Amino acid sequence: MRIIHALPLAAAIALAGCGGGTEDDATEQAAAAAATVVKPLPGQYSTTLELVEFDVPGLSDNMKSMAQQAAASGFAEGNSFCLTPEQAEEGSQRMVRELAENDCTYNKFDVSGGAIDADLTCTADDGSQGKVTMTGTMTPESSDMVMVMDHQVPGMGKAHMKVNVKSQRIGDCS
Repeated sequence: MRIIHALPLAAAIALAGCGGGTEDDATEQAAAAAATVVKPLPGQYSTTLELVEFDVPGLSDNMKSMAQQAAASGFAEGNSFCLTPEQAEEGSQRMVRELAENDCTYNKFDVSGGAIDADLTCTADDGSQGKVTMTGTMTPESSDMVMVMDHQVPGMGKAHMKVNVKSQRIGDCS
């Protein structure tokens, strides 16, 4: 799953879901719900990620520390990206489709007044499942999300990561 690629700006609103029905029904319902959410403005965005929690019970303390430092270091670099007018117009519907293609099932999507509360379950290539939740706020020019990922890793137990993701429009695309 390329969940890191889904983090910038519209990630949280992409995680739309509904109870019941088939995966295709849930994806269609998620896309319909995503269409009602605040659309981002086109432009250049800066995203920062902060690793808040990290745990993999099956790793030695030394390996866990190294993995945590590597993740935190990679996240600390942040990124900048250009959101084109076409991407902004498509909004969250594109990300809903991309997450569905990554074998994710939508369980919950609640959005009101710019607040977001989402939950999905994703299946890895090895058949193991993980849960991703996102809570936060979004405006047309920014987002502030907390993303929690829990995934059962064969032979190691449940890996846990909590990341704070902030995106801000910084101007027009260069």
